[in-house]
Amino acid sequence: MILSFHYPKTAGTSFRETLIQIYHGKIYLHYHKIYLDKNIERKYLYDVEIVHGHFNIKSYRDVYPDAPIITWLRDPADRVLSYYNYKKYKVKVEQRDSAKANLLHFENFLDSEQFDFFVNKFNLFFGDYIVKDFLFIGIVERYDEDMKKLSELMGWGKYQVHHLNRSLNYEKIVLTKELRERICRRMPKEYEMYMEAKG
Repeated sequence: MILSFHYPKTAGTSFRETLIQIYHGKIYLHYHKIYLDKNIERKYLYDVEIVHGHFNIKSYRDVYPDAPIITWLRDPADRVLSYYNYKKYKVKVEQRDSAKANLLHFENFLDSEQFDFFVNKFNLFFGDYIVKDFLFIGIVERYDEDMKKLSELMGWGKYQVHHLNRSLNYEKIVLTKELRERICRRMPKEYEMYMEAKG
């Protein structure tokens, strides 16, 4: 069993399509809830080689303690901007709740409860896991290069690289040095892991 953790807004949709191509029917997509239901889902994982999705890593490692973990990380400030654009412009209007609809300006978002929720997702998903706990951490900014490294590590052979679900910078927001520092101060654990994995 391999655990492929899709941290939101880190090219996980593109990576998922490559994994589906490689593993065919032996992939389990976990996008419906954060935690593994040990009593229900294990029966669906009997013949599965890889799990990919949004999930709490510990909940899977409690059941599969030796499962190698792979994931992708992205500069936290760029990830925040991508999330903002996704929530404000890509989520259908009828799906937006009042908090999402109130994302009027990027800097207002950085002072909002929505941003607090976004910041807390790192702990929710990663918990106490650190870089050395992962078999592989790819960096989104060098996606194609790191995909080659991962493919060699996993012995995947030929595969197609996908570039899907790219978010546009609709408001042409410039992430100044000051904005980047402001964001990273709010996300110290994520920023530290990203910098360590980036090397």
